[in-house]
Amino acid sequence: MVAEITKVPDPTPLVLFGIPFHDVTFDEAVAWSVARMKAGRPSYIATANVDFIMQAWADPELQRILLEADLVIADGAPIVWASGKFGPKLRERVTGSDITPMLAAACAKESLRIFLLGGGTGVAEKAAAVLCDRNPGLTICGTYSPPLASVLEMDHAEILQKLHDAKPDLLLVAFGAPKQEKFINMNLRNWDVPLAIGIGGTLDFLAGAQKRAPVIVQKIGMEWLWRMLTNPKRLFQRYARNLAFMRSSYSRLTALRKEEARHSQQRDADPVWPNVNFEALGAQTLGIEELGSADRRVGEGRHLLINLRRCVRLDSLVLGRLLTTARGLRKFNRRLLLVFPAPNLDRFLRECRLDGYFEIFADGAQAVEWLQKWQREARAGEVMKSGETLKLRLPIELTAAAVGLWAVRVEAALTGTIRQVEADASGLEFLDSSGLGWLLSLRKNCDQRGAKLVCRDFQGRPLQTLKLAKLDSVFVQP
Repeated sequence: MVAEITKVPDPTPLVLFGIPFHDVTFDEAVAWSVARMKAGRPSYIATANVDFIMQAWADPELQRILLEADLVIADGAPIVWASGKFGPKLRERVTGSDITPMLAAACAKESLRIFLLGGGTGVAEKAAAVLCDRNPGLTICGTYSPPLASVLEMDHAEILQKLHDAKPDLLLVAFGAPKQEKFINMNLRNWDVPLAIGIGGTLDFLAGAQKRAPVIVQKIGMEWLWRMLTNPKRLFQRYARNLAFMRSSYSRLTALRKEEARHSQQRDADPVWPNVNFEALGAQTLGIEELGSADRRVGEGRHLLINLRRCVRLDSLVLGRLLTTARGLRKFNRRLLLVFPAPNLDRFLRECRLDGYFEIFADGAQAVEWLQKWQREARAGEVMKSGETLKLRLPIELTAAAVGLWAVRVEAALTGTIRQVEADASGLEFLDSSGLGWLLSLRKNCDQRGAKLVCRDFQGRPLQTLKLAKLDSVFVQP
């Protein structure tokens, strides 16, 4: 059944294990998708399960992609089961394998076009035939299975050209996680595709290359077990790791929740703010009870400091509201600062890796120091030429959203005779695949010029990203 699209509710993000899951049903997700396709603004959906969470805890880039996705659906029964422990319970498990044919039916009804990207040789074509057979009038405007390569080695320009020529309304990407999510994030700002979604092995299911569990097994949330038993060689170790991760992370997070009563009794209710002019520092302070008004202040060009002194619990819904505010602030190059968290809340946020998206401070003095540093330093990076040496102080983030302007600045400075390029990464706080691509292009440019590239001070999450891409030996000098 195709969802009604006359009314599309705003999806509610519930942050679980550091990942936002939007509380939507199948019909609501389809209606939201159709509305986005008709609106035309590039958006993307992530279908996240326990394996996604586990990977995101080890991969800062994947977690950032999920934190900023337009819609994240819970493609895993354990996530739905656990959600009630940390706040409102998710109403429904919304799987990528099931929503894909529903989206196809909606596209057929609304005369919207679909492009299938990925899968093995011939798989996308077979899946397209199945979808068209089930949905008369459906337009599959293209299929393409690119040669096997990493996300950094793919021919992105060729794929973008195919999408430009085909003009799809919906792009189904079947590269597997996290490659498909990183591919979408790298190209989202360079295409005019209204909606993209990573669908993993769904094309294989549609084409008959893999068989899904019986419906009764799907309904009781045991499809993962059925898949493991039918393909133990490929999936046993993965699901065993997922199960161990879920048990250990769930236990640690629930233990931190149990500390709430003790910490709430020990804490003074009155915060002690430093005697400074926060307006002069480009910031505004709010109590946690004022969180409902935070979104209205996002576009005022100031950082927001949220006082957590009176907060004894950060459930998934409150975390979702904080995340929504933080995302809005980042669009204006501002940050959300959480100040005075109880020790267990501080550990809870860091355990979920949310300290990479929220700025967290034990007291007001630390927050003031951060604000002063923000005003002092060149957050957009610096490009300085000294003789035959080009000195680069990398910006705070090298991401798909920011790397384009930075690359233009550096390219403009790479003129004349350059013997050495020095890249200082001490101020770099976040790096994604687009940033890695720029680093590789800078290295290639230096090699072509006969110049030496010297990089120093990669640390924290950027260093972790380099290691995951196996590029630390290339860019981290001993």
